[in-house]
Amino acid sequence: MNVNLKEIVKELQKLLNVNFIYPVSESYWVSPLVIVPKKNRNWRVCIDYRELNIATLSEHFPLPFIDKFLDTLARKNISFLDGFSGYNQIQVTPKDQDKTTHTFPWGTYAY
Repeated sequence: MNVNLKEIVKELQKLLNVNFIYPVSESYWVSPLVIVPKKNRNWRVCIDYRELNIATLSEHFPLPFIDKFLDTLARKNISFLDGFSGYNQIQVTPKDQDKTTHTFPWGTYAY
């Protein structure tokens, strides 16, 4: 299967429209774009954060299930997470957004 540039632009535009990403002019941390085929013949735009993960201190304790964490945080009994949106559901704190910088062929963006 060949990656269709129009599909990548469509995914990028979706992220821009909902303000998940924004353009940046420079950053110390820049991760490459990875396009992954989905079972339905569409494409998922992913970011390769392996270099960032190497530079990050490892936590020796596993994270709790995110829905339980959000329930506790929000003091509610039920949380609903959108499984189709992947990992783009919780905003990154402003002081760490520069670490999420990634590059597309036509620009550099951060979450």
